[in-house]
Amino acid sequence: MKLKARNEKLEAKIAKANTSGFIRGIGYCAAFLVRYDDQPTLASELIKESGFKMKDFEAAETDDYDLKVIKKLKALEDLGSGGGGSFQGVYHVKPAAGAGHKHDAEFTEGK
Repeated sequence: MKLKARNEKLEAKIAKANTSGFIRGIGYCAAFLVRYDDQPTLASELIKESGFKMKDFEAAETDDYDLKVIKKLKALEDLGSGGGGSFQGVYHVKPAAGAGHKHDAEFTEGK
């Protein structure tokens, strides 16, 4: 009986780890789309269609570097920006000071 309970706990831990990894992967992909491909609209749709909330990304221990982008995308989504979640022209990728590569860019508000 103890073994069965232990196995159930272990299976629950594995399921939670797999779910957390999946959520972190979605967060990484969304941030990647913004930073590397300048695709905030596509990134927003990915976040929106995943159905995950900000608390899910935080609970999954998503990297702070990716959370920064997700928070900005979610904030715009919650405001209903652009009608239907279109964020084109609202955010853009701007190279950071001293940035030598596109992946060193910052996610900044557009004007």
